[in-house]
Amino acid sequence: MKTRFSGSFRWNLTGITVAGTTGTNGTLPNQLNLPYGIFIDSNNDLYVADYKNHRIQKWLSGASTGTTIAGLTNCTSGSTSNHLYYPTAVYVDRKNQNLYIDDSGNHRVQLWNNSATNGATVAGTTGNAGNGSNQLSYIYGIWVDSNENIYVTDRDNYRVMKWTSGNASSGTIVVNQRNVQLNMPYGIYLDEISNSVYISDSAIHTIMKLVLGASNGTIIAGISGISGSNSTLMNSPTSITFDQYGNLYVADSQNHRVQMFCPNSLSGITIAGGSSGLSSTQLHSPLGLALDSNLNLYVSDSKNHRIQKFMKL
Repeated sequence: MKTRFSGSFRWNLTGITVAGTTGTNGTLPNQLNLPYGIFIDSNNDLYVADYKNHRIQKWLSGASTGTTIAGLTNCTSGSTSNHLYYPTAVYVDRKNQNLYIDDSGNHRVQLWNNSATNGATVAGTTGNAGNGSNQLSYIYGIWVDSNENIYVTDRDNYRVMKWTSGNASSGTIVVNQRNVQLNMPYGIYLDEISNSVYISDSAIHTIMKLVLGASNGTIIAGISGISGSNSTLMNSPTSITFDQYGNLYVADSQNHRVQMFCPNSLSGITIAGGSSGLSSTQLHSPLGLALDSNLNLYVSDSKNHRIQKFMKL
């Protein structure tokens, strides 16, 4: 990742609602009910893990309504191959446009091939939470590398699991409490160039970096065990991402803001939100974020049941 001086980074602080209806939850195609993780593909199409509607919604760029592409249109939950149960994150395979879904309530990852009507379990054991190598327990972050290996933040087991492509029978632990202090791992980002994984921990309010295979990790944002709202602190960070210049973006959920940390800086800059509310300059418990190719920022404004877009200036 390249480094660029942070002074050139500015966003319009007034967000534009691109999915959902502000302050109103619902099951209609243009509505959301507590959206969690989001993903932006190369066409700037938006994918939303519509948590309480048990579905994945896709909004084409500029569309006023979404389409259900995984789960059921009637928003019922279940554990069969065409159901989801409280999905928390979605990752789109850039090569084939296949969906990888954290089906958290079913303790599994579902692979939904492009245009399929059913998913296939590629990690975890349906409906069976546990700490075995073939099990997961409430999963919140997902990353799929260029070889289609799957990395999952296994929250209640305090670990990150890797499932090798084509092997759904069991995974391996790549990060646990032996490597870094993990209490509630949430967001995940994998940098394949440096072979490093980045993890947000919403319980101890930090972002950690670990080179895969190393014995110890490093805190790169926040102070372990201390929540707060100043520039060096966070309160329940959730989703994370990086841009191509090495800047870190964090959904600082209980501070109702998005923080940007420049490379090697422990002091964050608020680029969206900062107070709880319904207005276009506010957020309420943001749980997901993503950047498009122009560095426009998309935020899953979860308790406002909408996705906000903040334009890069």
